[in-house]
Amino acid sequence: MARVLIVDDDIAFRNVARRMAERLGHEVWTAEDGRAAVTTFRAHRAEVVLMDVYMPGADGIETTLRMSQEFPGVRVIVTTGGGYLSREITLELATRLGAFRALPKPFSVDELRYAIDAVLAAGDTDVPVPPSPPGD
Repeated sequence: MARVLIVDDDIAFRNVARRMAERLGHEVWTAEDGRAAVTTFRAHRAEVVLMDVYMPGADGIETTLRMSQEFPGVRVIVTTGGGYLSREITLELATRLGAFRALPKPFSVDELRYAIDAVLAAGDTDVPVPPSPPGD
């Protein structure tokens, strides 16, 4: 399976997402914000980063841009439940700025599996994976 870094300021969501990813057989690290994500990624080089968009300090879009520059080919899946922009606009913007995939919250274990598998299947390209849900 894969090494996955989950980045979210909501500890309850981080713990749920961690359990989901571990249930899928992945090795998981977590970080509470963008700064901690970069530090954790340097130490563990996850194959997939599941990144919340709206976080205090360094948000998910800023962190995705930074990680894409510092670690070319990093595979980021952005996620959000909403914010000051609509969820759809936010997720589309994030994919345009370097995320490989967008995954709206809440999501199921199957949706997480599909997103991680699709991003891993993209290989070492820097071409984002289209955000089509399972069953499409």
